[in-house]
Amino acid sequence: MSSKETMWIAFPNGGILPAAITGGKDRDVDAHEPVRVPADYGKHLVHDRFAYEATPKGKATKPSSSDSAEARQRLEATLAGLRAKVEEVQDPAEKAKLAEQADAVEKKIADLAAGA
Repeated sequence: MSSKETMWIAFPNGGILPAAITGGKDRDVDAHEPVRVPADYGKHLVHDRFAYEATPKGKATKPSSSDSAEARQRLEATLAGLRAKVEEVQDPAEKAKLAEQADAVEKKIADLAAGA
């Protein structure tokens, strides 16, 4: 394992990161504040239950498989509706626009399947 590998942790009751980890002074960390630390050090703290693995602030979590399944069902319903409209519309410009929208929805479905 490389020493440059990092992970995010948070302390349930706050903690102190030593100068050897921060590269400067000791750093006080508030409770549940996500901080990036070297992976070996972070795993040690998590294993000893001084900290837990955290997600950085503002970072979205990966959707659960049930969320992905629901999203895929909604996209497939939208796609079916768009395909039906493409068949009904007589105007070539409107047909092309709807076909382009259907292609975009198909791509979203493919991206969702690739991420699952």
